[in-house]
Amino acid sequence: NQLIFSTESKSGDLENLDDYELFSLNLSDPSARPRRLTTNRAIERTLKWCDESIFFMVSGEGSIEGEYRDTQGRVYSLDTRTNQIQRWAAEFPGHVKEFDFLDRGRQGLLIVGQW
Repeated sequence: NQLIFSTESKSGDLENLDDYELFSLNLSDPSARPRRLTTNRAIERTLKWCDESIFFMVSGEGSIEGEYRDTQGRVYSLDTRTNQIQRWAAEFPGHVKEFDFLDRGRQGLLIVGQW
């Protein structure tokens, strides 16, 4: 019933970070308009759905926590009901390269990182 998608710049250039956000669309309502889920200074990539949350990576292209800055790879989840964002493996000082779900998310995340 719900589509989650990311947007990007029309030109493909990194001109305005407002062009790069996550949206949801209620597919069961023909009159529904996209609802903006994020408003931040980052480019969200590698979207994966689990329960009521969308997981994504931010890698060297902005920051969820504040103003734009190049950062090492990080993984976040966004609860689509509350719009709350959580950073996973926040204590890990290195670069998160990839992530996947353990037992479809019931056992947490498997994170591949480089220190």
